Amino acid sequence: MAPSPTPTLAATLAPTPSETAPSETSVAATDTLTPTSTPLLAIIPSATHTLLPTDAPTPAPASVEELPPSALAPAGRIALLHPEAPDYVFIIDPALWQVDQQPGNSLSFLRHTQIQDCRIDIVQPSSPDQPGRIYSFILGRRNWLVYDYRVHAYLGQPQMVLDLQNYLDTGCRRDQLAVLAAVLSWDEYNGAPTSTQVYPPTPRPPLAEFTCPGASVPRLRTGDQAIITADALWLRAEPNQDEAKKMTLYPQFAPVTIDVLEGPTCHAEYIYWKVRVTEVKEGGSTITGWLAESHGSDYYLAPWNLGW
Repeated sequence: MAPSPTPTLAATLAPTPSETAPSETSVAATDTLTPTSTPLLAIIPSATHTLLPTDAPTPAPASVEELPPSALAPAGRIALLHPEAPDYVFIIDPALWQVDQQPGNSLSFLRHTQIQDCRIDIVQPSSPDQPGRIYSFILGRRNWLVYDYRVHAYLGQPQMVLDLQNYLDTGCRRDQLAVLAAVLSWDEYNGAPTSTQVYPPTPRPPLAEFTCPGASVPRLRTGDQAIITADALWLRAEPNQDEAKKMTLYPQFAPVTIDVLEGPTCHAEYIYWKVRVTEVKEGGSTITGWLAESHGSDYYLAPWNLGW
């Protein structure tokens, strides 16, 4: 299947003014998330996992291993195994990347040969500081969880988290994501069938006995986690557009978990769900209210499921 055109963070349906912030306070996604030379199949919301590093002691230094040639490593590329991520093999272009294990730091990994401060390092999974945004997208055959701090980002897989430094630099980010798109599992590199390509989830059947004239078909269900895909969205005390019921404004890809508790409820072509919103940080606060999934044909929320 050929990849679809590279999406951007701005490629979402425009929210209506009554549910989003006024224009002067709305959070617009204007930067391109991914490089055009490294196409993504989709941007897919995903469940928030606790992946990120803390001040845990650094393991004893170990060496990155260059693996024997393989048909899975194209001509001019080399395959590397990092001892702190032994389940994965990295295929790199040595003209762009070189191993740079810093003294006393077994988690350091790759340094870009042409772009200053552009690195890919391993980090230890644990509880995160609060990032600016949380989202996920498909690179290669895998769905990557992203904790985006703008100047750098943590990208996670099961049993592995990578720190992409200088993430704001377009050229650096392009080459970092190209490396991640080529990542193989250790079993794949050693001859096991390659993993099945990850695709967006198939649409769910309509909810029985729920109608909302003029509204879109609900994509969420009770028990889901959700992600905000509108530029910004109000959490409300009740499922209606009463200005007095506005509680908290959350930006697109807000660093929170959103658990769907009950619903849906229809009001004036809006579909609302009762949700619990929890900040993704140590001691993060929790608040309960109502978020609009959609209005008319415009969706503001999407199911969030990593698929691991």
